[in-house]
Amino acid sequence: MSVPSPTHPQDLRAAEYALGVLEGDAWAEAQALARSDAAFADAVETWELRLAVLADFVPEIRPPERVWEAIRLRLGPTAANDNSKWWNSIDVWRGLTAASVAVGAIAIGILVSPNPDPVVKPPPVVVATAPWTAVVAAPDGGPKLAAITVDTDLKRIVVTPLALTAEQARSLELWVVPGDGSAPRSLGLVKADGATVLAAALPVEARGAALAISREPAGGSPTGAPTGPILGVGALSGT
Repeated sequence: MSVPSPTHPQDLRAAEYALGVLEGDAWAEAQALARSDAAFADAVETWELRLAVLADFVPEIRPPERVWEAIRLRLGPTAANDNSKWWNSIDVWRGLTAASVAVGAIAIGILVSPNPDPVVKPPPVVVATAPWTAVVAAPDGGPKLAAITVDTDLKRIVVTPLALTAEQARSLELWVVPGDGSAPRSLGLVKADGATVLAAALPVEARGAALAISREPAGGSPTGAPTGPILGVGALSGT
């Protein structure tokens, strides 16, 4: 599986939390962080989506006969002969619980066993779609202003400033310019002093499109179209 670069300083903890391997204080700390840190919560959700695909390749497992034999022994001859009281017996529920644990252990063993059953086909390799990228640069050979990645699968746009500068009472706004020549569409405001992560899908076809950054009044363009100077433009490239 192709895994994108971490987007959070505690990406490994997010993966462990999503996988369910944390316990005790470590689990409580990760849970509290997911509630207070939106970026960490996004990282956990991203890992949950990556790991969820593995469940599709786990074959159905039939419990071995010894599991059912253990259930019958727990039930005893009285419960076996008296169907009216069978489901009211606490031993029945204990037996079913033991069976569930056994089946779960078998399923986990298939995922982590170093020597899997040779008749079980290995899961196919899942390759994530490579994100689209663009480098927004000033015109006429000017400096590179920002590096941008557009992940169409995760519906996320990451803008990393390279030479952007902030001005008082002004905002930097990111635009996508469709390849068909139609009007630019706003993707949101970006920062000059750090990376900006926009949880948004690209509203147009990526192929042939370009990204641009303009300087707008505080809060963004009041018209829905660029009103301030266009600082730079960069074509989107990808697979």
